Amino acid sequence: MDVVRLRTMTEKSVFQSGKYEGLSVHQVLSLNRDYLAYAYYTYEGISFCNEILERLGIIEDLRIPKPSRDEEKFKEYKRKTFNELIESCKKDGSTEEIAYIKARKIMNKKIKNEIFRRIGDSNMIQREKSSKLSMQRYNHGHFDSYRTML
Repeated sequence: MDVVRLRTMTEKSVFQSGKYEGLSVHQVLSLNRDYLAYAYYTYEGISFCNEILERLGIIEDLRIPKPSRDEEKFKEYKRKTFNELIESCKKDGSTEEIAYIKARKIMNKKIKNEIFRRIGDSNMIQREKSSKLSMQRYNHGHFDSYRTML
């Protein structure tokens, strides 16, 4: 019979391994709250006290029975928090596209070029970068391998 160890972490609990080894939950909460949500949904042996789960925005219907893992619930959590961010940005009087851009920036995600094209801001379009090798081939006369800029 396998014994499953479940660790319920509080604000003062310290991570013993992983990306934030040696940091407390409180410190990670201020650095990268998405990591705590990721750890909750993907690691079987880690859970958090109700106070931490509420601060992360993991309400009762998004919680999972522990010890278990559920990556689909994590995706649902991410969609929910992203949609809430968009709604809060819209309350500031922003258009849908601007609210989407603000929400993506807050979540440190790359903004899709079609959004900038739709709002007509050509200066913000993220250019596709050519590799050193493709530029070298272009300089040596191999024009067919050169990737054109957007």
